[in-house]
Amino acid sequence: MVAVALVAVACGSDATTDDEQDRPAVSAEVAPSDETSAANDATTATSADDIATVGESSIVIEDVSGPVELPITSDGVHALDEWTAVGLLLLGITPSVDGFFEDNVVEELFAAEGLDVGPPGVNLETIAARRPSLLLGIGEPVLIQAESDLEDIAPTAITEYTASWDDQIELLGSITGRGDEAAAVVETIDSRITDLRTRLEQEGFAGQEVAVLQVFGSAIFALGPLTPAGTILDRLGFGRTEAQSGDGAFGFITLSEETLPEETDVDIVLGMRSLAFGGDDETIFDNPVVDTDGKIAATVIGDYWFANHALAYWLILDDIEALLLGDGTPSTGTIEEIDAAWQSLRSAVAEVQADGG
Repeated sequence: MVAVALVAVACGSDATTDDEQDRPAVSAEVAPSDETSAANDATTATSADDIATVGESSIVIEDVSGPVELPITSDGVHALDEWTAVGLLLLGITPSVDGFFEDNVVEELFAAEGLDVGPPGVNLETIAARRPSLLLGIGEPVLIQAESDLEDIAPTAITEYTASWDDQIELLGSITGRGDEAAAVVETIDSRITDLRTRLEQEGFAGQEVAVLQVFGSAIFALGPLTPAGTILDRLGFGRTEAQSGDGAFGFITLSEETLPEETDVDIVLGMRSLAFGGDDETIFDNPVVDTDGKIAATVIGDYWFANHALAYWLILDDIEALLLGDGTPSTGTIEEIDAAWQSLRSAVAEVQADGG
């Protein structure tokens, strides 16, 4: 089984494929089209503000291949990957889903939610047999290459892999007519980040440097500021070394063995491991040059620290809160811990909705 962590690491390594390097930049905004803007039953959103106000029957969005017109519906939606499925569940939609990433964090959760999960990869016959009304997914190269075939089955949107989770869920809300629900999810996580930052500042953690590192074979990667987890750390007020502050491929920054002592000479060192290996994979702490004396050091689950969906954000915030303000022990990735985080997130979203958020 291939973990989400390994998929993401491959995107950031020197082994990045030509397809990944050439992946077109895509805005989460909805772009106008001469043909569709002339249609009476379609609305083209042109800004993040407009994206929550859509037409009665269809919307034009900009996906990885250009403008596409989609029906606005929450019925018969098929998620081409688990990350999209998480967003749809939070909008109150139960999609069918393909296990594209073979994501260990959510596979048992989906079973508990009663989702019909198909095999990994792009299986056109299986997808067609579901008779979906809409196909939605994240812009992995395999999905991008298959988009024209997928469009023969049902209207399809492949959104940019590196788009922020909140842009993605707001776009899902627009496509499915669940804009209010999407706004509630965003408000829920934004509020928690703001609250946690205040508490961290009160405890003296403001400005402390953190390194989040993954070992993959002979390569060492750091999560930079452009990764989903990196954006959370920035918003919480943490710093990082100069080398770990760059862009990197998809936000993943390659480090050398020679500079590792310097790159781990920070206040907080987090080493990622993958659930695919049952916790037996190598972490940065197995390297003898890494000195954790006098530092806060912990192992975290790379499967969700790499991921880009709302549940992953919630789990990361759980880890940071537990490590720095709680008992000092991040999640070990058990289904019980993941289910507890899922229920906590859904409950928090429901409270925001009940308050009119």
